[in-house]
Amino acid sequence: MQSRSVTFTLSSHTNTHNLAALIADHAAPGLCILLEGDIGAGKTYLARSIIQTLLAKDGQQEDVPSPTFTLVQVYETGSFETWHADLYRLSTSDEVVELGLEDAFSHAFCLIEWPDRMGDLAPPDAVRLTLAMTDQPEHRNCTVSAPSGPLAEALARFSEPLNLVDRSDQRQAFLAETKWADADISPVAGDASNRRYDRLTTSAGARAILMDAPIRHGEDVTPFLKIAAYLTQNGLSAPAIIQHDTRSGFVLMEDLGDNLIARMVARDLSLEIPLYKPIVDCLVALQALAVPPDLPAFDAAAMQEAALLPLDWYLGRTVPVPAAVRAKYESLLEKMLGQLSLAKPVLIHRDFHAENLLWLPERDGVRRIGILDFQDAMLGHPAYDLASLLSDARRDVSADARKDVRSYFATQTGFDPAQLERDLAILGAQRNLRILGVFARLCQRDGKSHYASLAPRVWNNLHQDLGHPDLAEMSVFAQEHFPRPASTEGLQDA
Repeated sequence: MQSRSVTFTLSSHTNTHNLAALIADHAAPGLCILLEGDIGAGKTYLARSIIQTLLAKDGQQEDVPSPTFTLVQVYETGSFETWHADLYRLSTSDEVVELGLEDAFSHAFCLIEWPDRMGDLAPPDAVRLTLAMTDQPEHRNCTVSAPSGPLAEALARFSEPLNLVDRSDQRQAFLAETKWADADISPVAGDASNRRYDRLTTSAGARAILMDAPIRHGEDVTPFLKIAAYLTQNGLSAPAIIQHDTRSGFVLMEDLGDNLIARMVARDLSLEIPLYKPIVDCLVALQALAVPPDLPAFDAAAMQEAALLPLDWYLGRTVPVPAAVRAKYESLLEKMLGQLSLAKPVLIHRDFHAENLLWLPERDGVRRIGILDFQDAMLGHPAYDLASLLSDARRDVSADARKDVRSYFATQTGFDPAQLERDLAILGAQRNLRILGVFARLCQRDGKSHYASLAPRVWNNLHQDLGHPDLAEMSVFAQEHFPRPASTEGLQDA
């Protein structure tokens, strides 16, 4: 049987979902997809996306767990069954027969992870799809070999625009219109997004930062530009924008240096409180400003929705979450967030922590704090960013700092100290629940396994927040359903 092979790069979650939708459109009894690739390559994520697409077509919404432990999961998807198998734990091909896969190949649509365990039992007309990790964590190279026919042709059409275009030419064209065209370029540490950052240094020693945020990867620099202008126009130290092109996703901006407050405190813990109090001054100044128009609200409903992530990615990564457990959790979230004090919404950064803040001693007053990574700003509770600062996923904030900084914020803002303590516990718990889900998703779906090492601190922060007496019910639930990560492998998925 003739087959056709195509290779392309999946450089965003949108690309992967589109591939899943294409395969789901061609799903039929007798079609078998063999999913190959190393642990963490994204086989389970792709299979889950295909199955969820099929279920949605049939008007269903169902959890799609990894079959790592069950070996096989079967779904009713319209007029046929879909079988999802993970054969990693099998040792002989005889076990494949015992699972009933040979029969399923004829009457069901099959998605098979670790198909090498089948030996020569794989259907001869199966589609072979291989995912491979690249030197860019968010990218996956994908090779698909399929028998000649409609699916192979659709895959060929799909692959044409996905082969990566080298952005160095686009970058150089953007820089050619500036004085930075001949600058030396060196990478700067990035974040969990698809954005890339480079430092430009001219022969005269001038420096700037270039953000590369490709639209094709789902990025949009417009919110960053909007908030940067708002902050700088109001006397705060965000990077000044030198030049930008929203269509290509390039932004050239001021280089605020390398004095990240997290690194400074790591070198000298005695600086923690002396640096965190100027951060509070900056935060108070920010909250005193008139908010920019059209910012979305991060209200109780939005916070509750965001905090649902750990159900599917932390708790439900191996087995479906029972409906009663989900309902109980949602009820507890609603009750917890309902205890927040009523306060006028302010602009909240939403990722306000010491690795996104710089110390600029040559500047005066609140401008001594440089602010980064603010593109996700929304309107929210005035204690939210303080909770983010004190319940930090990336560093352990000392008990003395938490107490002194909380008291200082209350003094500067007029917050009732007892109410502030409860608000911080509630917002910190919501944030840490969300982050547990986010980090689990980054590990399982995106192959960014280094985030697993941060999970134990997030879990500790969560239970420190849940130690507030008004959060006792959520504390009991979290202890039962969100266990402490046993190791850095605990968040990962094949």
